[in-house]
Amino acid sequence: MPSSARRRLGFAGLVLSLALVLATVLAAFARVSWLADIAVQFRVQFVAGAFLAGALLLLGGRRRWLVVVAAVAALNGWFIADSSRSGDSMAFAWGARPAQAASDARRTSAASGVAIRVAAVNVLYLNDQYPRVLDWIRRAAPDVLAVPEASARWVEQLGTLAVDYPYRRLSASNGRFQTALLSRWPLEDGLAPAFARADNRYVEAVAVIRGERVRVVGVHAVWPLTPAHARLRNAEFAAIAQAAATLREPLILMGDFNSTALSPHFQQQLRGVAGLRSAAAGFGWQPTWPAAWFPVGIQIDHVLVSPSFKVVSFGRGPLVGSDHLPIFADLALPSHLLASRLTQRQ
Repeated sequence: MPSSARRRLGFAGLVLSLALVLATVLAAFARVSWLADIAVQFRVQFVAGAFLAGALLLLGGRRRWLVVVAAVAALNGWFIADSSRSGDSMAFAWGARPAQAASDARRTSAASGVAIRVAAVNVLYLNDQYPRVLDWIRRAAPDVLAVPEASARWVEQLGTLAVDYPYRRLSASNGRFQTALLSRWPLEDGLAPAFARADNRYVEAVAVIRGERVRVVGVHAVWPLTPAHARLRNAEFAAIAQAAATLREPLILMGDFNSTALSPHFQQQLRGVAGLRSAAAGFGWQPTWPAAWFPVGIQIDHVLVSPSFKVVSFGRGPLVGSDHLPIFADLALPSHLLASRLTQRQ
């Protein structure tokens, strides 16, 4: 290789290495800085960038810098592994087809207790690919579905699923869209809301699924792209944690959280204070946004569940015209917990 080309590759590797070091240092302040909290969402990309930087440094003859990129990869990899830990995931559903995954997971769930499949898809209110979304919903066949960014037109289109999903709740509208919650199972009336307030886009209900009362919440958190919006999103997470602590029913939250599990605010409030678990934990890298830009993708769409649930599978759907990918999760309420709850009722 010509020496001039080696110098250019080495210089590119050096610049990339320095950028990754700065980004990793910035991410360390995510708890106190909104900009750092955005940076921390991309730790997977930092690891991939470290490998690329290492290759450039090798080709460019700057081997001394390899220890720097190795440290960047190891540090970010540790945080990724910590945020992805799971105690009871039973399968690896990467790329699973919704229909086949539903059949397999429900057989497994049925042996474990009450089987529940949930799904969420931020449809993007400007998206007009209605058949693609509706077809995916029919194939995924969830028991309960959350649909953030449902415009008036989307609410009308979702109405075509009324035969399969006769029960519906809608959040307050912000003038452009709402969050919809569709269910195959009855939704109780007269619910005292723990999460849904008039000033946000959350919607909740108690679904009676195969005889069990389950609190289900459709989430569409504020995006944290300004300091003010970041504070609002963090306040939402704190409110979720406070509300979750007051509930007796099994709890499922699903939708667009506008945060990955790498955010310290997500970890402190939703995992720590609320004691919720991500259904995606243990199922590999599951980026959901931006849907068409896989290399820079991050998972901001989640299914979070209370400890009473066993997670059987988690997966993503295909491109449906939105900037988000759909997600689905198969859950089970174990039989021994059901027996305990029945005893408490009696």
